[in-house]
Amino acid sequence: MSFDLCVWDGPMPEDDRAAGREYEAVMAELGDPRTPTAAIREYVEALTERWPEDAPDSPWAAGPLLEEASGRVVYFAIAWSAADEVPPVAASIAAELGLVCYDPQSMTLL
Repeated sequence: MSFDLCVWDGPMPEDDRAAGREYEAVMAELGDPRTPTAAIREYVEALTERWPEDAPDSPWAAGPLLEEASGRVVYFAIAWSAADEVPPVAASIAAELGLVCYDPQSMTLL
């Protein structure tokens, strides 16, 4: 079981409802694999610097994490055991980089 997050490069939606609409649009983009944007690449690098993918206690449920990215979006799974620790930090890193972080389970911006 995993906890998923979606992070994308774009304007901050005005509320959760607008974010949900944008989430649907960016998910459609994942079907068309493209090289991740510089911002998404920087985001993934920051996450994997904080939690290396090859560490025994890595929180990533799938990977390599950069392979979960396409264009301006990355959708990634976090091990359920890390679902309390990782999302707040992942959201903070996204905000620092001017990216949008969305929780599709609760349909809310983080």
